[in-house]
Amino acid sequence: MIKLRPIKPALLALLTLTGLATASTYSYYQSEMSDWEYIGYDAAYSSSSGNLREGQTTSWTYRAYGGDRYLNFAVCDDDCDDIDLYLYDQSGRLVARDTAGDDTPYVAYSVPFTQTLKVVVKMEDCSYNPCEYRLGFMHK
Repeated sequence: MIKLRPIKPALLALLTLTGLATASTYSYYQSEMSDWEYIGYDAAYSSSSGNLREGQTTSWTYRAYGGDRYLNFAVCDDDCDDIDLYLYDQSGRLVARDTAGDDTPYVAYSVPFTQTLKVVVKMEDCSYNPCEYRLGFMHK
């Protein structure tokens, strides 16, 4: 049996100040998800997460069913000040984007017919590279 000792407050403060310990994106994700559920959205797929350096992008594709409204949102860690989302339909046309200077973007789209959507995540401002992000997939 391994015995774990609690971290001393001074050590935790030092780790936080140096960027070695940051708040988990999962708690931010849960908070945002609760807000969207409150207004009628349900989780469509499991969340996705990763790390991006400032200026980097990554993308995810998912199946969206005609007649539903889909919403993607992102959260990022305490070192991130700005993350953006872009949503493309199956023909590659940009159908929604959130490029506001914030760390909780969202994009929504009413899908006219069943298709594959692509959401692009771009890390605009990360003060301590890389920054962690988490992407949510919701629908109603």
